[in-house]
Amino acid sequence: MIKKEFGSDREVSLVGTLTSPKPDYPWYELAKGIDLEQGDILPDIPILEIDNILEFTGEEEIGLNYFDMILMNQSCDLVVREGKCKIEYATLCPIYFKDKLNHPYFNEKSKLNEIREGKHLGYHLLNSSNTEEKPFDLIIVDLKRTHSIKIDSLREIAVKQESRIRLRSPYRERLAKAFGDFFARIGTPSDIPKIK
Repeated sequence: MIKKEFGSDREVSLVGTLTSPKPDYPWYELAKGIDLEQGDILPDIPILEIDNILEFTGEEEIGLNYFDMILMNQSCDLVVREGKCKIEYATLCPIYFKDKLNHPYFNEKSKLNEIREGKHLGYHLLNSSNTEEKPFDLIIVDLKRTHSIKIDSLREIAVKQESRIRLRSPYRERLAKAFGDFFARIGTPSDIPKIK
């Protein structure tokens, strides 16, 4: 059943959903140059990985792996003021494009929907993009694996890239909230019993 919303020309259903189509609000924009912002997607970032740090003597091979990453720091901390930035190291999380990910867990629609609904702490789902410049499939952000890289080095990498994808507001704030929620979980010794 549809009725007019009080004081408005808008029609709403009795369950509160709008009958008019939702506006198309873009998730991404293209960015270039040295200025970095939260939500910048940077491909092929080199990350050094050591299998067992406790047994590392310096003679073993150190693995250099390349990851597509998303920048997690707040944009205000990335601004250069008087030649300096508030942070020395940037925090990045790996991202996986669904169409390039060969993992049975992420190929199940039900699992992707659970991630989309925020039911899997440690993962966050970003929308696909069908822009002509850089089309891509859904993105899974791995909030459990954080990496740090010197901000100056990251700026050098960003400048060498022709352009990069930037997650727009309010989607980047939503990602930051999921990141904060993952690290701010509190386990209590006794929980409220299930209400029957």
